[in-house]
Amino acid sequence: MMKQLVQNLMTVKKQYAKRPLVSGTVLDRYLFNFRVNLDTMEKHMPMLKWLEPRNAHGYGVVSLCMIVFKGLTIQPFPMIGINTVACAYRYSVMDVSGNEPVPTVYLLGRNTDSAFANCFGPLMLSSRLGKTTSAIKKNKEGNLGVDIMSSDARTVISATILQSKPQKKSVLFESTKEFKDFMSDGLVSYTPGLTDGKYARCDFEGAAFNYEQVDAKVYKSCLAEDWGDEDFVFDSAYKTVNVQEYNLRNKGVYNGDL
Repeated sequence: MMKQLVQNLMTVKKQYAKRPLVSGTVLDRYLFNFRVNLDTMEKHMPMLKWLEPRNAHGYGVVSLCMIVFKGLTIQPFPMIGINTVACAYRYSVMDVSGNEPVPTVYLLGRNTDSAFANCFGPLMLSSRLGKTTSAIKKNKEGNLGVDIMSSDARTVISATILQSKPQKKSVLFESTKEFKDFMSDGLVSYTPGLTDGKYARCDFEGAAFNYEQVDAKVYKSCLAEDWGDEDFVFDSAYKTVNVQEYNLRNKGVYNGDL
């Protein structure tokens, strides 16, 4: 009964209750960006009239976001901070439900390698959390290997962050500043909710991240396999350059037709 009451509170648009705030320290954040044909991206998006692909120099942007968290907590419930590697595939989109289009993010679903977060996270974020295992290791040359596997043994992503400078120029972003501005505009995210036809909204609260472009190789991506399209092309990778606090506010659950 208590669980249903909390879910009902999350479903109303008006903020009658102070909704949970997820907070933690970001030790590292990586974005692996893929450029895709806009029509292809729209074909793979959910059937929501109020979301459209965001145009970046003639392409759609799909990214794998990976965050290494330290001391992750859920307010206002006191608990021991947890350390975890979280990741999600994100579509850069525009919310066209209002008078002016607003840059937004659509997440296919959040994932974490923490059993604790898997247990309690869905209630706090009003959406499912996938269970993953993460292996992030540096080799003797200083290159960082990233391998994230899903609970059904699929490769979420397999990549290497190289110590060398980026060998090719991004087609999606002309500069690191353009990438930072692009990311800073998309502070609202929607994710499929716990029930069909519902979408959980979470808003990022806090200072914008600073980034640097890094050289990377992507060997495997489950989303690329699911799409099966030749135009799903790895474009660029960026990482944060400073340790920073991360705050994510649950803003409730919305119907798919808004």
